Amino acid sequence: MIIIDVGACTGSFIDDCIKQYGLEDIEKIYAFEPLEVNYNFLVEKYKESEKIQIFGLAVSNQSHLTCLFIKNFSEYLGNSGSSLHPDKINVLYKLDDRKPATKLTNEKVKNNAVFIPDEGRPDHGTLVCENVKAKIHFVQTIKISDFLQDAEIDKVDLLKIDAEGSEYDILEDLLETRTIQNIEKIYFEDHKRSVPSSSQKRDPIIEKIRNFDEPIQERIWVQCDDKRYEIPFSEWLGKVEKGEMQ
Repeated sequence: MIIIDVGACTGSFIDDCIKQYGLEDIEKIYAFEPLEVNYNFLVEKYKESEKIQIFGLAVSNQSHLTCLFIKNFSEYLGNSGSSLHPDKINVLYKLDDRKPATKLTNEKVKNNAVFIPDEGRPDHGTLVCENVKAKIHFVQTIKISDFLQDAEIDKVDLLKIDAEGSEYDILEDLLETRTIQNIEKIYFEDHKRSVPSSSQKRDPIIEKIRNFDEPIQERIWVQCDDKRYEIPFSEWLGKVEKGEMQ
């Protein structure tokens, strides 16, 4: 059994998989966690197991160096809300409370932001743009499709995606490359409420899943409203269409 955990945080999903399936029946767990303090913790936590491999990388629909926006302006152990998306609601702080907060986009960050590096850590620091600031560090992103090809992995039994707004980017990659055909089960969390920009991709990705030339909806399960990955994609989609999921 091969498991991929995108957004591993401190390993609770890994531990659940080990408990449910048994480590003896798991061939490999590949975990991706870009927040440095969480990554270091995971490396130490699972250092005795050759079956668990940890990567300090973010996952998206392209491979490049980009900003990881740190939730609550603090890199504490267990911080599970950091995001590649600058419009996530809990990664920005106003510089002047008398003025409205700047609504950030990736384009605005690229063209207008000033980066102030931390002393001794040129890849960590504070990003300032108009009337907001954010704690960031630079991370490398990869695509799951490229990772599986490079690792010569033909089949994944379980892929969990909790990427704080990058879920639809990742699903886009899986659909466009048809890598989704090689994944038996996908768990993902919908972050539309906390990452407004994800709404731009949600409907197109839903349509691609519905219209894929192989039935893949039954492979996908969704987490929302703090529930575990218990909602089948078709049931969740019905709630979305009725306006019960925002």
